[in-house]
Amino acid sequence: INAEYMGTDRLVNRKVFFLSYLVYGVWEAFVGFWAYFWVLIHEYGFPFGKLWGVGTGFDKDDEASYDNDLIKSNTKWPVSGYKNFQDYRVNAIKEAQSAFLFAIAISQLANIMMAKSRYTSVIHTKINRIMVIGQILAMVVMVLVIYCPGIQDFFFTHAVHGYIFALILPTIPIMFIFDETRKFLLRRGNKCVTVLTDY
Repeated sequence: INAEYMGTDRLVNRKVFFLSYLVYGVWEAFVGFWAYFWVLIHEYGFPFGKLWGVGTGFDKDDEASYDNDLIKSNTKWPVSGYKNFQDYRVNAIKEAQSAFLFAIAISQLANIMMAKSRYTSVIHTKINRIMVIGQILAMVVMVLVIYCPGIQDFFFTHAVHGYIFALILPTIPIMFIFDETRKFLLRRGNKCVTVLTDY
């Protein structure tokens, strides 16, 4: 421990909160909800406007009071392979939640890479083998939770179409570009960036 910083350097401070919750956290939430609503709207045909206020009971197998309204407004119902609208609705929410989980998990893995250093570019940092193993294990667990039938029932998930992953993955370079730009400006001594984000 460097004695020079013992009284002033904190593990968590205002700037860490700012970056974690108001920058990266907001971005991760946006990516997660984007994946969630993409599945509900584009995969299952639920109009965005009709989803407001539905919340309670959307994930239940029994008939809900709003089902008739959703059936009338749904652009993809009836769908072969579903005996009733309730099963269709439950599968929609399961797949949407799985897409949300994947988006958040992938964003977190990218966040781990970015948080390796305060100033140094990710390109110039050493590869931490333990961290890489942890990231691989996290991906394996996530795939099991989303695709393994027994585990799906426990976690209330459903298999997600592969192209959803392709929609989510491009958001990761955006995070990296933002953080690399931030670190570049920190190294150049930009006062605004330093005041807001140099923790």
